[in-house]
This record gives sequence, structure tokens and C-alpha cells, in this order.
Amino acid sequence: MNYKINITEGYPSLLNLDNSSGLYSYFAIDPCDETDKIVVSVENLEINADQDLWCCHAIAENPEGVIAKFADRYDSEDSVASFLLRKAKIVAEGDVTYCMCLDNGSEKIYHTLPVSFSTGSKYVWLSGKSLDYTDSNIGLYIFFSGSLSIQFEDRDVLLQMQDFKNTFNMEEVKIINKTQEIFNKQRDTFIEHDVFNNIKSPFFDFDFLMSYFEHTEYINIALRDFSGRL
Repeated sequence: MNYKINITEGYPSLLNLDNSSGLYSYFAIDPCDETDKIVVSVENLEINADQDLWCCHAIAENPEGVIAKFADRYDSEDSVASFLLRKAKIVAEGDVTYCMCLDNGSEKIYHTLPVSFSTGSKYVWLSGKSLDYTDSNIGLYIFFSGSLSIQFEDRDVLLQMQDFKNTFNMEEVKIINKTQEIFNKQRDTFIEHDVFNNIKSPFFDFDFLMSYFEHTEYINIALRDFSGRL
């Protein structure tokens, strides 16, 4: 992949999970044998085009790429823009673990790995449709002590919004979403309950989450240790 951008500083403001375009985002945790890294595949992810936290790093890595090509569209303090990544990988490193919830409309299925972290650790919340499981939504809390980066190819980058005007009209958005749903159904993968331990993490309780983390637009950082014992 010809971009690998460290987004540890600023990821809550960079990752736009609301997708102002109306496009659905898809997520799945990749199988990984490493114990100090978690990789998440994502499709249709909107990135806010922050000049310092995103654009400068992207242009430095690929000065001939799409993001550099549109630099004059967001080079003033008053400009607002975002990019759409059609495919990407989000990589959390350090002392990593996660908990997740799948919701297929009729039930919620949980899966929680042992979660513990130290003061100064971080978490990222990812939420959208599941890449792995048909007709299901997914929510992921990933806890990590190191860095968070995003990897993608230049061919998967589109200018998605400029000055609050989306580059896709609503009819195009409907077509893209429907096409994505058709592809996802072709995978024909349904939830196998024995794959999940169905342990619901206490961090799905927002008040519990707030008691351990400080939230800013730049980072979600642990205020105290969590041993995993309640």
C-alpha cells in the first residue's frame, strides 16, 4: 500500500463514522497471529481533510497522488473537505485487545477478548456494517498502547466532500450502497454462534467507558489502569 499514515494524534476527529455522504462503512477484523497488532479491513471510510493531521502527511508520502492533486481545494483556513477511502486497513499496535458486538436486527452477539490496559493507553471506536456477516452491523472497541495508522492505495481515494457539498448525489449514494449490499450478500456468510464467546464487555456501557477514559478531538486516553477484574 502506498500510504501508511500515523493517525494516533487526532484519530477521533479524522475518522468520520457518520459518513456525511450517506455511504455505508464496512468493517472486519483481519485474522492475525501477532499479539501486538490488530488489523481492521474497512470499505467506504470518510476521512476529514485536516491540513496538519492528515493532508500534510499524505502529500509527503505521495506528492503525486490524489490527495496532493486536490491540495488547492482545502489549503485555506476556511475550507472544509473530506476524502473517501474505498478500501483501507486500520492498524492498532502495542498492547492490543478488543471487544465487539454484532447486531443482525433480531439479536446482539458479543465477543470480548481479555481487556486490560494502563494509564495512557488509548481506544478507538469503529462502527458500521459488517464485512464478514450478511445483514449485520458491527461495533468495535479496540484498546491499544502504541500507535494507530491507516494504510491504503492511491487508487482507492476519492474527494468526497468540499465546503459541505458532497461529490455524490443521493441517487448515486443509493446505487453505491445497494451495490455494496449485493456484493456482501454474495459472500453468503451468516453468524455462527459458536465462533463467539458472547461475553458483553462493560465498556459497551457508556458511563463505564467514561469513567476510565478522557475524550478529546485528538485522542481517547485512559485516566487509570484497568486490570480486567470487576
